[in-house]
Amino acid sequence: LPLLDSVQLTYRGGVGRIPDKALYALADCPLLGRLRRLDFGPNHFPGAHAFARLLKNAPLDRLEVLRIGYNRKGSGVGKIGMRALLASPALPRLKEVGLPGQRLGPSGGLGLLLEAAGTPLANLEVLDLAYNELEKEHGEALLAAIEDNKLPKLRTLQLENRLEDEALPNWMLEPSRNRLDEALLARLRKAVEAAAGDR
Repeated sequence: LPLLDSVQLTYRGGVGRIPDKALYALADCPLLGRLRRLDFGPNHFPGAHAFARLLKNAPLDRLEVLRIGYNRKGSGVGKIGMRALLASPALPRLKEVGLPGQRLGPSGGLGLLLEAAGTPLANLEVLDLAYNELEKEHGEALLAAIEDNKLPKLRTLQLENRLEDEALPNWMLEPSRNRLDEALLARLRKAVEAAAGDR
């Protein structure tokens, strides 16, 4: 498979969490070293520990895009997954990271991400944080990071409660909604646009 550079994972067990044993096997696959994009799709997600093991053990030497699906139940990848992501050698190469529905607000995962903002995230262009239970303080912390040029290449920041799969029922999505008022969202959009315009 010399031309393989993108994989979107699906699980025949249906919508939901991919079994840990499947991700442990994937982590040992040498073909991952060829991937530029690893996408769990909108409907599949890893457990936190399996996600951490994948990032630690897999040869993600060329990875530029990492997207995981919305976690409908449980705690998402949270701090465990975020620590693994921040420790991954792939991080400085990532241009797009999608982490919808991973409870990064209440778990403190977003705080870890912003603490690392700067050189490790120098190439990040797209960040999707929809449905992460973000509150005003999280939005203001993101705004400060952007205005301080800690996400120097960011051009797209997804904070609105919108997912790729529009078929998900509202009752399933409601607990994970970001609760950022429109004024703060407008300031964030303006900051991203201003930063992009300066480049």
